[in-house]
Order: sequence, then C-alpha cells, then structure tokens
Amino acid sequence: MNVLVTGAASGIGRATCLRLARDGRARGQAAKIAAVDLGPSPGLDGLIEELRALGAEAVALPGDMGTADAPVRVVGEAMSRFGGLDGLVSNAGINRPGPVAAYSVEDWDRVFAVNTRATWLLVKAAHPALGASRGAIVAVGSMSGSNAHANLGAYGPSKAALIMLGSSRSVPRARGERLIVAQSTIALDLLVRTHPVRSLAVDGQPRLVAGAKVEVRRPGRHGESPRRSLQRAEPPQDDRRAHGCGS
Repeated sequence: MNVLVTGAASGIGRATCLRLARDGRARGQAAKIAAVDLGPSPGLDGLIEELRALGAEAVALPGDMGTADAPVRVVGEAMSRFGGLDGLVSNAGINRPGPVAAYSVEDWDRVFAVNTRATWLLVKAAHPALGASRGAIVAVGSMSGSNAHANLGAYGPSKAALIMLGSSRSVPRARGERLIVAQSTIALDLLVRTHPVRSLAVDGQPRLVAGAKVEVRRPGRHGESPRRSLQRAEPPQDDRRAHGCGS
C-alpha cells in the first residue's frame, strides 16, 4: 500500500502512519508511506525512524498545506517515489480560536486554506493515480463541523465545508475510487478496513452514502489508545504553525 498522509508529525496523522506500517507488516507487505508536515522537526524525524523500524518504506515530505502549490507538489513527489498511490489521508488542520465578530480576514483565510482547500487540491492532484489503483481518500473532519462550539472562529465552518465537499456529487470519482470525510474517531479504520464505496460523510452521526458497507467504531473517550479511537475530547487549541490538529 502506497499512502500519503498530511499532518503526519503528531496526533492523528502520526497514529495513522504507524497503524498503516503495522498492518502492512502483519500482512507481510512493507507499507510505503509519504509523511507530510510543514518541515523538518524532531517529531517528524522520530516518526520516520519508527516507520522504518516497522519495516515500512517511509519518506518525509515538507509542505505547507495552506499554500496553493504544496498539495500538488507532495502528491507528485509521493507518486514519483512510490510509482503510484493507493491512499491519501488529508489530516492536516489548524485552529485559530476567537469570536467571529473580531476575527481577522488573514486568520479566516488561513484556516480555510489548510482545513478545506488543501483537501480539494490534494484530491485533484491524486485523482488519476487513485482512480488507476481503485484507491481511497480519507479527509479527517471534526465534530465541530456539525456541532457548534463557541469561540472557534473559522474552525467549525471550515470543517463543515469539508464534510460538504465529501458529500458533493461534483467531486469526480473514478470507478472504484473512494472519497471519505470522516470524523477523526474512525479515520483509520475507514482507510484500512472499508469495502469499496463512492462516498461517506460523517457529521456527528455516522451516515453512509451510495450503499457503503463500513465497520464504524464507537467514539472513544479522552486518553484512549489511538488504535481504538482517535477522537479528541475537545476541539483543538490554537495552533498557528503545526498542521496536526486534524480533529
């Protein structure tokens, strides 16, 4: 399995990479993982070491998902390195809390660029390769996309838009390709355990589209192992640099 994961250095992205590597090893197949984050960091370096220790072929790719060019570039680099792509996990996310009435245009645009636009750009870039491999796209949503939380600024609206992107019939899908927008609690299992589906949107309550057959685990409690659940108990705090909030 050749997979690209954004926001990979910590949190949900890191857990996703490690799970893919372990599952590949269990099947006797070395997973090939492109771990994308803003740039070099101890967290990203440590992740690459762990993945390689699990037998995976891992490469760190720097890329700011809030820019217009980085999503396209990292997809191209991953396909060039691995010879194709079977899965894409758009997990990178940021949060800049604040009351909407006092919110800046800069913060609004930045949050939407990372949390919503990046997934669209990644999908556009990866669509031919994933169509050829009958692969899967997982975009990590949030409970905040369907349940209001005070003073989160653009975070909730950006995740609501992401959920709608996954539900939209205007998103092109090749035969067999899967586009999934998942609440973070089930993102991992959706990538590695689903049957082929056309679309799945999860917006507080699991909702299946186009006859999908998916094993959906219950939401977890704060502190549970990422192997059981990846949901955070609360929306993420202010994060103006890292991409890894994802939920």
